[in-house]
Amino acid sequence: MTEPTEPTEPTEPTEPTATDALAAHAEELHRFEQHARDALRRGRLEEAATWAQIGATYAWFNHCGIFASDALEGVLDEVACRTTPLPGATGGTGAPGPSAVRRVLHVATSLYQTGGHTQAIRCWVEQDSAREHRLVVTRQGPTPVPDKILGVPGLAVRRLDRAPGGLLARARRLRDAAAWADVVVLHTHNNDVVPTLALHAWSAAPPTVLVDSNDHTFWVGRTSASLVMHMRDSGRDHGRVRRGLGPDDSFVLERPLRFTGRTRSRDEAKIELGLDPAQVVVATAADPTKYRPVSAESFLGLVVPVLQANPRAVLVAAGPAMDDDGWRAAAAATGGRVRALGLVPDVSRLHEAADVYLDSFPFSSLTSLLEAASLGNPAVTYRGHPAGAEVLGADTRGLEHVLCAPVDARTFAAALGALVADEDHRRRLGERTAQSVLVRHVGAGWSARATRLYEMAGSRPGRIVPGPVGEASGLDALVDLVMERTGLATGAVGAVRSNAGLLPVRARLRAVRDVAPAHDLTLARWVLPEWQHSALGRVRRGLQARAD
Repeated sequence: MTEPTEPTEPTEPTEPTATDALAAHAEELHRFEQHARDALRRGRLEEAATWAQIGATYAWFNHCGIFASDALEGVLDEVACRTTPLPGATGGTGAPGPSAVRRVLHVATSLYQTGGHTQAIRCWVEQDSAREHRLVVTRQGPTPVPDKILGVPGLAVRRLDRAPGGLLARARRLRDAAAWADVVVLHTHNNDVVPTLALHAWSAAPPTVLVDSNDHTFWVGRTSASLVMHMRDSGRDHGRVRRGLGPDDSFVLERPLRFTGRTRSRDEAKIELGLDPAQVVVATAADPTKYRPVSAESFLGLVVPVLQANPRAVLVAAGPAMDDDGWRAAAAATGGRVRALGLVPDVSRLHEAADVYLDSFPFSSLTSLLEAASLGNPAVTYRGHPAGAEVLGADTRGLEHVLCAPVDARTFAAALGALVADEDHRRRLGERTAQSVLVRHVGAGWSARATRLYEMAGSRPGRIVPGPVGEASGLDALVDLVMERTGLATGAVGAVRSNAGLLPVRARLRAVRDVAPAHDLTLARWVLPEWQHSALGRVRRGLQARAD
């Protein structure tokens, strides 16, 4: 006979942890990976490629504890092998000698009026003016290509999504475009599988550089490239540890800048913004999601005490709006000395009005920081992230000795407060900062390093073969939290919705039946082939132009 046991109290349900969330996301990603493998096994190559892109979309916005997927890239590599013509069939020229790089093909997924990667493409072409450049866009959709790209002299732009067909058709068109080039530079989104489908198995493909412009989140495309270009050392180190890149797979080249100098004085720019020239302007500019708090420390929580202690200081932000998280309350707490302008197409006036530039937090915005710093504005970036999460901060070669980079609230207040209070300090540090930026990011120095990048890509024997990756760390939970708090995590439904139009008809209808929420008002976007969205966008713009 067993001894009776004492009754136990019912346990309270535990709150899901960060580890639980990562595991749940990983399980969902495995389902997408399995969809892609099943379609591949049945010979449904278009469907397999699209499910791989859906999985990559999901992993990008719903962090799964990994920054690359061997399973997804394995499916894409196999689809590429089965759909790529035999050597010589498409007229590719193969890898040129290092001195023969005269024609550069840039590839982007989508281009925006605002955003760092669109600006970087424009700057790249302008800085590398000794070569001929073309630009291919894989998925612009109904949004027109921005004037900042169309206005670049001599830059021909081709869109791959205007003609019928899905991802495999776009891959064929990309190969056709790449046959012209001596080197291909990929500025593509994290989930864009077209370059891998086009280039991985093409023996005549030009050397290809993949730009690691989103080094803090998941992406696909390692096996489409000869070389990965990182814009900072933290991104390179992260790529080696968490993406399986070897030492010879990476090259660091700083982000190119378009430097035009000042068009107005600092006081003139302040007046145009409705500010008193006697005020000390602390400027910041980034997508509003980059400021949304994800922990006890927040951007406004750090800045407001400094403003309260310095009555002459005013914070002006481009990107966030006053109705966004806490901005109106911050304005009230500082007597109106916090202004959020919302999204603005051109932030040059704000940069010219700035006395100090303040990087966004918890996500940095390196492009905006560099643009402001090039005008002689001292820059502050907060590095209060936990150990191992350095990739969420801002770093770039040549700037470490002049960049103010406090690591806690106390040193942040001291650094920003000293700049606000001391005009001579601001001027001296700003001059040194501008000189450091211009040496590394503009002109002959940058162009020489770009040439070295092309040479390194041309010397590589083939595409990247990834190695083992490191295990998850505290960075993973933070990335997942950022995605959730900023509203970018839209779950499996969001991943399918944004790519359903690429699936073959029967698979598309199955996806709508299985995943689409009831009474979804965007059902047409699920059902229509994606290439038709571009055509409908042109029709809508034409009708709007007539109405105006």
